[in-house]
Amino acid sequence: MQSPLDNDIIVELMKTKANGRLYKRESTALEFKSDFDWDIRESRIKYLKSIASFANRLGGYMIFGVSDSPRLISGITKSFMEIDDYQISQFINLYLSPAPDFEREEFLINGKKIGVMFIHPIDRKPVVCIKSYGNIMSDSSIYYRYNSLSCIINSGDLIHLLEEAKQKENDKWMKLFTSASTVGVHNAGIFDIKSGKISTQKGNSYVLDENLLKRLKVLDKYSQQEDGAEAVRIIGEIDKTGTVINRPFAIHDDDIIIGFLGDKDINAPIEYLEAMCYQSSGFMPIYYYINKTDFNIEDILKKLKKVKTRSQAKKKLIARLEDDSNILNQRKSLIMENSTSVRTKRLRYHNQLINGEEIIYKNTGEVKRLLEAICNLQHGTFNFAYVKNVLIDVYNNYFNTDLSSFIRKTVCYLDLLENKN
Repeated sequence: MQSPLDNDIIVELMKTKANGRLYKRESTALEFKSDFDWDIRESRIKYLKSIASFANRLGGYMIFGVSDSPRLISGITKSFMEIDDYQISQFINLYLSPAPDFEREEFLINGKKIGVMFIHPIDRKPVVCIKSYGNIMSDSSIYYRYNSLSCIINSGDLIHLLEEAKQKENDKWMKLFTSASTVGVHNAGIFDIKSGKISTQKGNSYVLDENLLKRLKVLDKYSQQEDGAEAVRIIGEIDKTGTVINRPFAIHDDDIIIGFLGDKDINAPIEYLEAMCYQSSGFMPIYYYINKTDFNIEDILKKLKKVKTRSQAKKKLIARLEDDSNILNQRKSLIMENSTSVRTKRLRYHNQLINGEEIIYKNTGEVKRLLEAICNLQHGTFNFAYVKNVLIDVYNNYFNTDLSSFIRKTVCYLDLLENKN
């Protein structure tokens, strides 16, 4: 299946006339923006309105770097890919439910850099606004794409949308009933991922051995079936013994990052590596988990390329494994000397980290200086266990702030320093 961000598709969308103007106009599936103004909250809200509208219809493209009247490729002046997908997803979750899926990429067209975001049509329609912002978005409103506009849905389209959602739900139940009839209703059971219990038609309830539970992981929304429906994958060695268990857990970015920082035992490192492809960011401590396997980087690259997902995280992980010099070289811009107050704080934290001293920070500004100091550390000059403990505290207290992307990159730098030969 061709990716919506395939280069040929984008080139076709951005085809120009002899005078430089674009052939394409804004439509139910296409919107142009002059720049990527993510740093302006009002602009972010307008993006969300378009995202909801595309998701409630057939999906669509938001292309940044196109001027209006005339419609010319002007290019973006602000960073597009430096903003972490995690930050965008967090903001979407504040205003929209359920949150639509998206993917994005930068392209060079006619010598100009543009940013392209594709919003997928959502399976569980409708996407509803759950929080108001000025006169741009209203709580409880449903937005829909009409030609070149993102507007509140009209009654006729809303009825059609709800009927469509109802039919999809009925189709899923029919598939479930069909599957149950195939194995026989007396042999079928229900696995409740919330309670961890497997119940049968005969009234029996099966639970899993506590030793097995340590090896069992449920990867929520880990993959998608061929029809696009969300799927849950269970891994582990299931035997016939049974006893009361706790609920299985899902592999999310918390598990991956804390697993590295806490040097935790990993029973299925390949599954963690594959799960990274489904996270909101490709900045993950990948080398730590590679070292837990019997494979080299080339083998892992082949495995990740076979993972069936269109996520940016997968693309970023593969790109990093092929060339991770950007992570290692980020320290070049973080000068360590006493010429400014910023550099003085950075140098102080750097010396404290090397000496294993107590680290004290009071706000996000000081945490940023600390992260910069960590990114200046060099192999053999510090204690990894000590610095990891410092990062765990930072992660627990500041990950849900604007520093989330920098924290991820700092974790990756430490992972690269420790685990890549």
